[in-house]
Amino acid sequence: MKTQIRIQFIKYSLLYFLFFGIGLNVLADNLLLEEDFDFQVGTDIVGKNDWIAGATSTNKVKTVSPGLTYTDYPNSSNTNAVLFTPTTDRVQKSFQGPLSGAYYYSFLIKVSSAGSGEFFIGLYSGSAFRGRAYIKADGSGFRLGLVKTTTGTVTYTTGTPLVFGNTYLVVVKYEFVPGNQNDIVSMFINPNLSQSEPDVPAIGPLTDEGNDVTANVFAIQGRNNSGNFILDGIRITANWSSIKNTDDHYVELPKFISSHMVLQRDIPLKFHGWGTPGDTIIAEFIRNNQSFKDSVKISEDKRWMILLPEQTACSQPCKLNFYIKNHSETLLKLDDILIGDVWFAGGQSNMEKKVIHLLEAEQYIAEADNYTQIRTFRAGYSLNQEPQEKVLDSSQPWIVCNSANLSDKVSAVAYVCARNLCENLNIPIGIMQSYRGGTEIETWISPSMFQDPELCKSNGRKVNTATDSYSQSHSINFNGQINPLVGFPIKGFLFYQGESNTKRALEYRLMMRKLVEDWRNLWGMGELPFYYVQLFNMSAASEYGESDWCDLREQQRLFLSDKLKNVGMAVTIETNEDPTNSDNSIAIHPRNKKPVGERLAKIALKNTYGFDLLAEGPVLNRYRFSNDTVYLYFKNYGDGLKLREGTFLKGFMISGSNESFYSATAQIINDSVVALKSQQVSQPRAVRYSWAKHPTGNLCNSENIPATPFKTDMWKSKVTYTSFPSDCSVKSSDANLLEIRINGVSVQGFKPQQLSYTVDIQDKGYQDVTALTSCIFAQVKVIENPAENKTVLKITSENGSVQEYEIKFKENTGIHKQKNPSVQITQEGKGLIITNTSDESYDIFVYNLSGQLVRL
Repeated sequence: MKTQIRIQFIKYSLLYFLFFGIGLNVLADNLLLEEDFDFQVGTDIVGKNDWIAGATSTNKVKTVSPGLTYTDYPNSSNTNAVLFTPTTDRVQKSFQGPLSGAYYYSFLIKVSSAGSGEFFIGLYSGSAFRGRAYIKADGSGFRLGLVKTTTGTVTYTTGTPLVFGNTYLVVVKYEFVPGNQNDIVSMFINPNLSQSEPDVPAIGPLTDEGNDVTANVFAIQGRNNSGNFILDGIRITANWSSIKNTDDHYVELPKFISSHMVLQRDIPLKFHGWGTPGDTIIAEFIRNNQSFKDSVKISEDKRWMILLPEQTACSQPCKLNFYIKNHSETLLKLDDILIGDVWFAGGQSNMEKKVIHLLEAEQYIAEADNYTQIRTFRAGYSLNQEPQEKVLDSSQPWIVCNSANLSDKVSAVAYVCARNLCENLNIPIGIMQSYRGGTEIETWISPSMFQDPELCKSNGRKVNTATDSYSQSHSINFNGQINPLVGFPIKGFLFYQGESNTKRALEYRLMMRKLVEDWRNLWGMGELPFYYVQLFNMSAASEYGESDWCDLREQQRLFLSDKLKNVGMAVTIETNEDPTNSDNSIAIHPRNKKPVGERLAKIALKNTYGFDLLAEGPVLNRYRFSNDTVYLYFKNYGDGLKLREGTFLKGFMISGSNESFYSATAQIINDSVVALKSQQVSQPRAVRYSWAKHPTGNLCNSENIPATPFKTDMWKSKVTYTSFPSDCSVKSSDANLLEIRINGVSVQGFKPQQLSYTVDIQDKGYQDVTALTSCIFAQVKVIENPAENKTVLKITSENGSVQEYEIKFKENTGIHKQKNPSVQITQEGKGLIITNTSDESYDIFVYNLSGQLVRL
C-alpha cells in the first residue's frame, strides 16, 4: 500500500516536470516531510531517503517489520518501521519550511519498555533538540513528555499511564512567535484526525525559556534512559489538516471559523480558507433542517472564498460543513453555530484584562450560564514585520462564554458590554478579541496606512528609548493579529487603548482617525461603528494639574469632532478604584470595569440600535462670558445635571487672558446650565474641567454618567514633549480648518475653502473664537481686533504656508436692546409678544444666545 502511493506521487511529479520543465518536490507544500521507513528490513537507514548520521552511538537505527498501524493515519500499514534501544545513533533529515506559523510533527510509537526519562525525537537546531518529546516509565506503563528547549522543565502526561505494547499517534505542534524566547509547543495524543485541531492538548501550550528553532532539521535518537520503542509514519506539516491528507486534498479553515461561533446577521455569510489548487470546495450552512450550499474552485494561490445567503438572528444551533468535491474524507463539520451580532474588541491591557479581574467577577461567572448566547474568539499574540495571512495556532477558537470558560478567556470590558447587548437585544452576541498589553496605537495600524504623509512623519516622532523596541514597531501587532481577521463580517469595533501613547499625546487624535479609517476601509463594510474608552483616573487626586494624560484625554475628546460617523466615547474619569496603589500594575489596571462595559453598551444601544436612552455623560455644548461670570450650557443632561458625590461642584477652573487657572465656584442654575465665578479672575477667558490626571470633578447627569473633561481654550500644553527628528521628507501644506467655534458653538455653514464669515451676536460680550485644524501639525494663532469687531484665525502649516480666516461680528436685535421704537417686544412667561405700533411693515428676526437665527 505504501509503495503504491509513493509511486503515484512520483508519477504525478514527473507529469509536472514534463509539462512545466521544472523539478517539483513530490510532497505537497503543506507536507514538509514524510517518512514511512519502507526500506529493506534490518538495514541502517543512514543514507536512505536523505537521512544522515547526526551522532553515532552503540546501535544503528535499523528497519524492523511489521510497521505500525493507526486508523485514519496516512500510509499506516503492516510494512516496516524503525527500532530504537538505549544508545541508538541520532539520525536526522533536513526539510524546507518557512520558520513561521506552525509546524506539526506527527509519528506513531509503540513502547515496550522505558527508563527514568529521556528525549527521543524533535526538531534540531544547531546543536540541540527543540520541541522535543520524552519517554519515562511510570509503574506498569509509561508517560510521554514535552519541552521546548534544552533548558526547560519537562512536562509529562498526567492521569492513567500509557500502556506498553499499544500504538499511539502523537502530534507535536511547534508554533513560531517572532523573538528569541517566544515560541510555543504542545502535544496531542491520539487526536481525532477527522475533526479540526482539538482546543485542549494533552501537554501544553508550553513557552519554556531558551532560544527558538533556527534550522529545518528533524532528528530521532535512542538515549540511555529513553527505553525501547518503535517509530513509524513520521510527518511534518504546515497545518493540522495536512497531517491526514496524503494526496493533499484538504480543507483548511481560519482559526476563527469553528464550532460555537457567532456569524453576523443580515449580511451574506462569508467564509474563506485554503486548499489544493484546482479542487472544488463546497460550503453548506444548515439551519432548522434548511440547507444553503455553494461551491467554488480553489485558485492557484490555494485560496478560496464563498458567500452564502444572509441570515436573520438565530439562537438555535446551526451547522456548517466544508469538504472537497469527490473527497468525502476531507469533510470538516462545525456545529453549535449561532447568528447574531459580532463586535470586535481591540486595544491594550485594559481591554485584555479578563472577567476574573472584575470587582464583580464572582457574580458574573456564576451567572454566565444564563448567557450562553455570548461566544468569543481570541487571536493569539503575534508580532510580525509583515502582514500575515493566518493567526497563530495559539489563538483560542470560538468558545461558549459559560461559567466554565468565562473567568480567564474573555475580556471583562467586552463581556460586560456583550451581556448588556444580549439582554437588551435578545440575540446572540459574538466577541472577536485581539489585543495586547503595553502596545502603542501605531502597532495596530496597517503598513499601507503609513504611506499616508501625515503618518510618515510619525516615524521620526517615535520615542528613542530602550523601551521603543521591536515590540512597538509600526504595524507589528496589526500584521499578525488584525490582518488575518480582516473581512470577517462584524457589527462594529470596541477599542480601549491610549495609556502607551501618553508620551506622544498631542498626536493621538491623528492616530485615532487613521486607525478608524484604516480598519473601516480594510473591512469594506462601510462606516462601521467605532466606540472607544477615554483614559481613566490615575495617581493622587488633585483639583488641577497639566499632564500628558490630560492632553491625551483631550485628543480623545476632540476626535469626536473629526466628522467621522458612528463614533462614540465612554468616559471613565471616576472608575479607577485604586489609582494611588504603589504597585503601578494595579493602579493602571482598574478592576472596576463594569461601568466601562456598560457605558460602551449604552452608546451602542443608542447609536447603533436606535434605543431611546441617555447613553453619554454631560458634554459642553456652548458657553457665554458675562462680566465676571461664565455660563456653561450642557447637553446629555437627562432629567437634569447633578453632583455625583459631595455637596458642591468641584473640578471647574477659570483663567483670564494670562493663562493662569484658578478654582471656580460652580453652581447648577437649572437642568442644563452651570455658572462659574472666581475671585481671582475678574474677566474670564477660559474654562477647564476635570483637568488633572486624577481630577476631582463630580458633575454628572441623571443617569450618573460623569461629564466629559474639557477645556475651552486652544492654549499650548505646558507639558514638555520630546522632539524627535524625522527622516520623512514630506511636510504638510494643510493650513485648513475643520471647524470654527464661537463660544463653543460651531459656525453654521462652515466650509474650509471659505475664508470670511459674518456672525450675528446678541451683545458686545466677549466672543471666544476657537478652531480645530484638519492637520494636527498645523499651528493656530487667534488675533483679536476689538476696534473692528472681528477676529482673525491665522493657520500655519508645517511647510510654512499660511491660511487666514476672518470672523466679523455684527450685533443683532434682541429683547434686551430695542432699536426700533415702532416695534415693541415684551416677554410674557416663556413667550415673546411683538407689537408693531406703526403702519409700516418690518422683518423680525429672533436669535438665540448663540447668535443662531430662530425662525418664527
